[in-house]
Amino acid sequence: MNNLTRLERLLGPLPQKSETKKSDGIEGLPEGTWVHEGVYLITKTFPLPYRHGDVLLEKISQSALTLEPWGVKGIPVFLDLETTGLAGGSGTYAFLAGLAYPSGTHLVAKQIFLATPASEKLWLKALFENFPGNRVSLVTYNGKAFDWPIIQTRSILNRKTLPVDVFGHLDLLQLVRYLWKGKLENCRLATVETQLLKVKRTIVDAPGWLVPKHYADFLKTGNARPLQGVFYHNLMDILSLVALKLKIAKLMRGLELVDPEDTLKAGELWASKKKMKEAEKLWKTVASYDCPWSYKAKLKLAYEEKRRQNYEEAASLFEECAAAIKGPILVDVLIELAKINEHHIKDFPKAFKFTKSALVILDRARPFYEYDSWKKLRFSIVHRLKRLTGKLNRQKGII
Repeated sequence: MNNLTRLERLLGPLPQKSETKKSDGIEGLPEGTWVHEGVYLITKTFPLPYRHGDVLLEKISQSALTLEPWGVKGIPVFLDLETTGLAGGSGTYAFLAGLAYPSGTHLVAKQIFLATPASEKLWLKALFENFPGNRVSLVTYNGKAFDWPIIQTRSILNRKTLPVDVFGHLDLLQLVRYLWKGKLENCRLATVETQLLKVKRTIVDAPGWLVPKHYADFLKTGNARPLQGVFYHNLMDILSLVALKLKIAKLMRGLELVDPEDTLKAGELWASKKKMKEAEKLWKTVASYDCPWSYKAKLKLAYEEKRRQNYEEAASLFEECAAAIKGPILVDVLIELAKINEHHIKDFPKAFKFTKSALVILDRARPFYEYDSWKKLRFSIVHRLKRLTGKLNRQKGII
């Protein structure tokens, strides 16, 4: 299949040469409709399920329920803009908006194109008209910092009141950074597409850095054919937003178990929202693996059991961790075991043993600490040893 055929499948067929000349002199737009003077609408529908990369697009509204604590509520509306620059501010405006939302058994994708800057107010009107209702829940990628503020700014400059109520906004970039920063080359959507979603774009795609130039050329020539790659780029971005949200939601529900580290971090995200039931479910899954991340999951579970005052369960988990780790972190685990056995389980011999082991390991790990931190920690351990020695002697005297 050649690149033009792929493009036509996504954007629809290009007008024939005899049909390309519009009344306003614009040539080469994909199949669509002029909805206002200087504003062009392209609509595509994708039957669900629909595969994008290695992600099957389905149950889109259900995944919104999973990610509701991070901002998406109700039916999600995916938004991506193509703009005249990346700097933002009043000098930057959008000329192409991509919207997508689930509707019945289909995903509806709409692209609203600004053919002339003089029609920006009408472009904004068309954009808002194509939202699926007056109350929307947005899903974007860096949209809290870039896309939505641009729409707000351009509405103010055009003296247009926003007719939609954004009652939820999920910015997927924030979740991607937490889950995969350091594992990905960078957190750009193009990188996420390639490395996480396994999306392969055709050579038709216009690189993001070239998009403003293509639009500037169009304004000079009136020839929209070079913009085909921009329309393709925008549509692929929208589909990737849908796929990425589904992938993250699957991970957060414990259905994406490819990488234990990702599952561990997903649990941390739940914990950050005080959703401990969901967090512990994921941590228990990782703890059951024979992998380097297992002890980290057990540590999190141990601290949670301690917080709930389930000291026997906490001690058991801490002991499993102590058998699997080395170095400075082992000192912290041994101190936790000493505290639990001294103050809650009242097993003073065990508490003494763990404290003594902590002191030995701390002295070996001296190069890993700042001197003041090491000295302060050592003083507290020695002090605990003296206190436990006194308790053991008194216990022996009683016996």
